[in-house]
Amino acid sequence: MTNASIIRSLVGSQDSFEIDYCKTNGEKHTYHITDVSFSETYGNNYISAYCTGMCTYLTFKIDRINAIRHAWIEIFNKEVTAPKSGIYVFACRGDNHLEFEMYRMYKGERLWKYFENEYAHMNGWFEVDPLAYYFVEFYPEENQWQPFDSFSEEDSCKNYEIVAYRKDENDVHYALRLYSLWAEDDFIFPKHDIYDEDFWHETVFLASCKFHIYTEENHGRHWKLYDKIESNTIEFKKQKEEYVRKY
Repeated sequence: MTNASIIRSLVGSQDSFEIDYCKTNGEKHTYHITDVSFSETYGNNYISAYCTGMCTYLTFKIDRINAIRHAWIEIFNKEVTAPKSGIYVFACRGDNHLEFEMYRMYKGERLWKYFENEYAHMNGWFEVDPLAYYFVEFYPEENQWQPFDSFSEEDSCKNYEIVAYRKDENDVHYALRLYSLWAEDDFIFPKHDIYDEDFWHETVFLASCKFHIYTEENHGRHWKLYDKIESNTIEFKKQKEEYVRKY
């Protein structure tokens, strides 16, 4: 399937994506988009999509899109629920750095489920809060999964990897991995059975799914978007009016 046909197949999708786009003047930009449709003005060689970074709809010429990939989806309130059942990797605010956790979640469950009440937990001096999530359907139901070959060092600084594995015939387990110098230290979530000395002998690795890491740049963009959203809420406007009256 060509890049253009892949992009056309995404029309009507409510998922979020990142696209690498080349403008007519040669400038290259990466856009975070959602709500993709064909352009009503320019036809099926163009798409219209909501750009979260600019908070408006933009039009993109399909043959100028150099790459497209599923993207991290920001979380801005505690009431958001899982849109689908599957594997959710969360980028989280920790003490003085980003950290990552992964959970199986089912459609309708609140995304904050594992970060509050009895599941609330700390990292250093801070309670861990989810900033964004990356979604992958359960293996083998999603074409993002690739047959497992080996633990590669390729693009180790840019990608995380979810590994699907089986320890028995009844269930598939998942681990989140970032390459390191020592294989047993690759897995960052979960930690519990990865260090079992029998783990490497009893485990059959089935498939893997690689995706771009959530960076500090993403983190900064998260709060800019949050400020834009909050500035449009009734409560924020009330607080601003009260401030103006006082000062």
